[in-house]
Amino acid sequence: MRPLVQIDLIDKLGDLYVWGLADGWWALVSWSLHGTINGHRGQMECSAWVPSRNVWPCGDPDPAARRRTYQHVQRILLPANPTQWPTLAGWGEVTWHHWGRLTADPGPPPDSGGHTFQRDHVK
Repeated sequence: MRPLVQIDLIDKLGDLYVWGLADGWWALVSWSLHGTINGHRGQMECSAWVPSRNVWPCGDPDPAARRRTYQHVQRILLPANPTQWPTLAGWGEVTWHHWGRLTADPGPPPDSGGHTFQRDHVK
């Protein structure tokens, strides 16, 4: 099970996959967006590399337990060129979008792969 994190850059909960070191520490994370895809209700899985300062532990209320969980997350050296950083692969019928390296909220995902996505609006 992947550690659950708060990604404050995009104000979402997500999963932490790996820490990467390049020009500082980065976190490869994923999260879900719910909305309409090609006119049907569904979700889009998203992933990105975000600065580690924008990722916070959540889940277990015991700080020691959280530290133990995060100590097991793999750490890698990243290439100097961010376009060469690893990505998460999609699977099956899941609509997936990888943002690359994020330093600000990217807004809604672009239309890609023939999928038109419209995010749900919360009232």
